[in-house]
Amino acid sequence: MMRRCVLGVAIAVLIAGGVTFAQQQGRMDKYDFTFAVPHQPMGPCGDAVIYATYEIDGKEMDRYDKRGQLIQAIAQYRTVQPTIYWLGNPSTFERIPNTNVVMGVAGEVEIDRMDFATGLLSAQGSVFQATVPGYGRVFSETGHGVMDMNTTPWAMLVNRGHNDYWEQDLAALCDYLRR
Repeated sequence: MMRRCVLGVAIAVLIAGGVTFAQQQGRMDKYDFTFAVPHQPMGPCGDAVIYATYEIDGKEMDRYDKRGQLIQAIAQYRTVQPTIYWLGNPSTFERIPNTNVVMGVAGEVEIDRMDFATGLLSAQGSVFQATVPGYGRVFSETGHGVMDMNTTPWAMLVNRGHNDYWEQDLAALCDYLRR
């Protein structure tokens, strides 16, 4: 009988401790989403702008503290269809006639982790991959980057991986789209 009483008290203490621990952790929300991006500017090309059009399937998990404040968001994005790269007018977003189009690959994936306490965004994955005829693959962002979202513009704190997009890849894509 004494064992049962001690065991009962021990179980009650464990349950009470577990409830208290769970209340301190806050909550976690998970959801799926899809959205289309009709004209994301990728970079300049003379008097025009290189735009990307794509659709994203995403999964996100948001973590809240015990006060209900959002403290972390983790998202995974995957392109549903191939990304389309094209030249457009920067004031109207309309495609410039008689210019080429480049198709990306479907299934590009990126994982982002946003820490709202520090303001740091960590991104990794394979983003915006396309092949420019006569040049090869561009936009192979296969590394890992950490940005400080508290700064304007955002400061890149860590940048590891293949990141030619900002230089010669953009020039090659611009040249091909103008042909």
